[in-house]
Amino acid sequence: MGPRCLIMGAVAAAALAVPAARAQCFEWSDRVGLPGADLAHVAVLALVAFDDGSGPALLAGGFIDSSTSPGWEYVMRWDGSGWQAFPGVAHMLYQRGFSDMLAHAGPGGIPPGLYLASEYELFRFDGQGWSVLGHFPGTWDAGVFVLELFDAGAGDGAHLFAGGGLGTPFTDWGVIEWDGSTWRVPGGGVRGGAVYELAVHDDGSGAALHAGGGFHWAGSVIADNIARWDGSAWQALGSGTDGEVRAIQTWDDGSGGRALLCVAGKFRNAGGVSVPGLALWDGATWSPLGQGLDGEVRALGVFDDGTRRLLVASGSFSHIGGVAAEHVAAWDGTSWMPLGSGLERTDDGASAVLQFDEGAGSSLWVGGRFLAAGGKPSAGTARWRDECPCSPRGYCTAKSSSLGCLPAIGWSGSASASSPTPFLVTAAQIHSHSSGLLFYGLAGWLAQPFQGGVLCVAPPLRRTPAQASAGNPPPPDCSGTYTLDFNAWIQGGSDPGLVAGREVHGQYWYRDPASPGGAGLSDAIAFSICL
Repeated sequence: MGPRCLIMGAVAAAALAVPAARAQCFEWSDRVGLPGADLAHVAVLALVAFDDGSGPALLAGGFIDSSTSPGWEYVMRWDGSGWQAFPGVAHMLYQRGFSDMLAHAGPGGIPPGLYLASEYELFRFDGQGWSVLGHFPGTWDAGVFVLELFDAGAGDGAHLFAGGGLGTPFTDWGVIEWDGSTWRVPGGGVRGGAVYELAVHDDGSGAALHAGGGFHWAGSVIADNIARWDGSAWQALGSGTDGEVRAIQTWDDGSGGRALLCVAGKFRNAGGVSVPGLALWDGATWSPLGQGLDGEVRALGVFDDGTRRLLVASGSFSHIGGVAAEHVAAWDGTSWMPLGSGLERTDDGASAVLQFDEGAGSSLWVGGRFLAAGGKPSAGTARWRDECPCSPRGYCTAKSSSLGCLPAIGWSGSASASSPTPFLVTAAQIHSHSSGLLFYGLAGWLAQPFQGGVLCVAPPLRRTPAQASAGNPPPPDCSGTYTLDFNAWIQGGSDPGLVAGREVHGQYWYRDPASPGGAGLSDAIAFSICL
C-alpha cells in the first residue's frame, strides 16, 4: 500500500507562527530497524549525525544485539539501506557499557571527533581510530549518563560537559567540565542528586548550559531539579520543578520570537504552576505545554517538516494533550498530534530524537526500546519522513488584496532537473492586468510580516521573470492569473542552485498600490527537485 497522506493542520489565528494546513505523505518507513528480535536485545540511547570526512552519517548508540560477533554492538552506522557496526567499538566497550555520545566538528575548543562515554570512561574517534581519554573523575557511585558541548564565550571554544551521579562519598558534583586537557567541577556543580540531561539554550540573556535531573542545589543556589550555567555561575529557573527533569529541548517555532525551553519529566508543578509532565520556560516564568499526558516523556527533539518546526516528544504515554498518540507525538505550537499509529511493542517509547538529512530531504529518526513503528517491524530505530517528497505542497497564508481578492498558488506536475514535462506553478485570484512575479528561496520556509502580509520564504530570495496577469477588461477585478514553467526555469540554467535533491519554497508577488505595503502576496508552495 502506498503512503498515507496526512493533514498536518494549523489554526488560522496562529498564521504567523504556523503555516496553513497542507497535505503531506508522511509515514513510518519500512526496514530501517536494527538487529534484535525482542526488547531484551535492543535499546538505543543516543542518535548522532557524524562526519568522519566521507560525509554525514547517522549513528545509533546503545545496547544492540550483534549477529556477527559475540556480545553487544554499542554503535551502529546507517548506510542508507541498512545498519553496520561502527569499527572498533564492540571490543573497546566490552564489559564497559554505553552511556552517551556526541560529535564535535570544531573549529576551536576540544579536539574535533566523535566522543563516546561509558559510565566511567571517555573515548574519542578522530576519523582514523579510537583513543581512550581516561576515567571520568567522581564516578565512585553511579557514573556518567549524558554528554553535551557548551561554549561559554571565554575565547577557547566549546568544552565537553558530562552529567550523572558524580562526586565523592562526601560531596555531589553532578556535572563536570573538560577543556581538552583538564577536568573541573563548574561552579561547585549540583548537589542533592543526579543529572540526567544537559542542553544549551538562550533565553534572551545569552546561551547557557541547562542541567536537569533530581537535585536541589546548583553551586550555592537553591535549584530544584533544573539549573543554568552561564560559564561563571549557576542560576535557578524560578523555583524549579517538584520532580525529576528527564528531557530538555530548546524550541523555536520559526515565527521570529524568542526560543522557549521545553522540559519534561516526573513532575506535576513548576514555579507554582500546574504543568503535569511537560513545561515551557520563557526566561522568566513557567507555563504548561498542552494538557498533560498519561505517562512520561523520555525524549524531546525538533523536526522541521519543510513548512514549520515541530516539537517532538516520545515516551511511555498513549495520550498527550487529550490526543491519542502511541509513545510519540508532535506539538505545532497550538496542539499535539500523533505521528501515524506511533511506536509499538514497547513500554518506554524512544530515548533519542534526531532530525537527519540523508540527501533526499530531512527525516525524523527516533531510537529506543521498541520493535515496530506504524505497524511495520522496526527494532530500536524508526524513521518518519515524507514518502513522496517530490510532490508539491501548499502552505502559509495569502494577503487579501485591496479589491478583496485572495491570491491562491497552484501547480500542475512536479519539479524535475531532466524531465521535458512542464511543472507549472500558477496563481489565481490576482488583480487583472497587474505586473507580478514568482520569487523563491532555497533556505526553507518563513512566517514573517511583510508588506502588510506574510513572507513565507526564507531569504535570500531569488526572482523569476516578471509576468502580466491579463484577465477581464477594465475595471480591475480578480480574474488575473500567473503561470510559470518551473522545469523550464530549472533546466534553463539561470540558477545553478536548482539541482536534483534541492528543496524549493516559492510565493507570488504582484503590484497592488492601494493595499498596505503597495503589494499583493499569494500563499506559498514547497517542493523538492527530482532527477
